[in-house]
Amino acid sequence: MDSAVMSAVAQYCADCKASRPRYANITLGIWLCNHCYGIHRNVGAHVTRTKCVGLDSWSTQELHRMKSIGNERAASYWEGQVPDGYIRPSPKSTNEEVEKWIRDKYEKKLYCPRDSPPQAFLSFRRSPRAPHLIDMNKNKVSISTYHFRE
Repeated sequence: MDSAVMSAVAQYCADCKASRPRYANITLGIWLCNHCYGIHRNVGAHVTRTKCVGLDSWSTQELHRMKSIGNERAASYWEGQVPDGYIRPSPKSTNEEVEKWIRDKYEKKLYCPRDSPPQAFLSFRRSPRAPHLIDMNKNKVSISTYHFRE
């Protein structure tokens, strides 16, 4: 994985802005903190498919999706119509506040453009599949390709 993706991993949670997210919503192409990851899992597979950085294997296609979308690009779509003055969740928000934000944002699609369906935004050029392992230490992220023995 290149440095652009590695820096995306180490930035912030897409939903509450907590630093150093360790999880990903590979359906939406966003990085999540532990708190928001748990809520995304509870929302259900119809909205989200998640992975843990460092524990799960990642295909080249999944890594490409994360690089192609990422938190900033995702926010420009999913939060494009958030009303002025709306207070977004923070790392100190309650589960209820964060869950409402996540459901309103991704499930109900309250803040995305009405004339642009999520499918158009979430599409990306596919790359070949090959499993990868992501190892995230305190100050360093490393990615390696896993090769199966025949």
